[in-house]
Amino acid sequence: MGETRAKKSGGRPGEKKEVGRKKLLLFGGTTEGRLLAEYISGLDCRLLVCVATEYGRELLPEQVAVRAGRLDADGIQKLIKEENPGMIIDATHPYATEATENIRTACTAFAGVRYLRCMREAAGGIGKEAVSFLKNPEKLEQRKALDKGELVCVPDADAAVRWLSGRNGNVLLTTGSKELAAYSRLKDYKSRLYVRVLPASLSLEACRKLGIDESHIIAAQGPFSEEMNRAQLKRYHCSILVTKDGGAAGGFKEKLRAAWAEGACAVVIQRPDKGKGFSLEEVKRQVREWIKQGD
Repeated sequence: MGETRAKKSGGRPGEKKEVGRKKLLLFGGTTEGRLLAEYISGLDCRLLVCVATEYGRELLPEQVAVRAGRLDADGIQKLIKEENPGMIIDATHPYATEATENIRTACTAFAGVRYLRCMREAAGGIGKEAVSFLKNPEKLEQRKALDKGELVCVPDADAAVRWLSGRNGNVLLTTGSKELAAYSRLKDYKSRLYVRVLPASLSLEACRKLGIDESHIIAAQGPFSEEMNRAQLKRYHCSILVTKDGGAAGGFKEKLRAAWAEGACAVVIQRPDKGKGFSLEEVKRQVREWIKQGD
């Protein structure tokens, strides 16, 4: 844990030519992080990508220097001091609020380091009515009929559990393994939940610790098409789908459309981060401009 991947020949990619080139530190673990890593690796700068897990490392191009391992604010601050980057990009998941806060906190200790937050667009392409409802819920937990199914907005996993506790039916849980323990408070959760997680050892271990049977675990890398989501809802006889607003990159609209097409209720955990950020394309543009500028 915490080691930086290097080429087999020793040293980081392009190490002999790094003197005088600007250095960029990218915190990834998302589709946007991977796309930025691929893009920036082709530009005239030095790049180090930080991800939380070994699985995240495996998804990145071989030529990119990667550090795998979770870091708190002090660890990030120490890494910044060691690497001395001129720019830091936070492309972590929109729901990874602790990671974003740690990165922001660490950056405040270094004057002259440029910080960018790459923000995934929320609720893209699902229709004006649904987008409006997601952004402006009238109360904490609210339902609205859409097509054949329902849309329920809740602020967090605990609220989702409270709502689910008062309903029957199997649940297709597509929010990952990080907050899986919260759902173990549900009565008969081992029989009701069908959990979709990344095919990574940490994710599968989280399922096993809660006693979730392998027949109730869907280990696969998304995003998933509407057809695939519908097939899983049908296969496991799920009348409820729980999701985060992962935007287009997270297959959010495909999940909602699948749920509504199957007459299932879609429970959406809203985004906690209200902070400002930039789109993927805008971050790319700012990186190009930063590289062109003098020291």
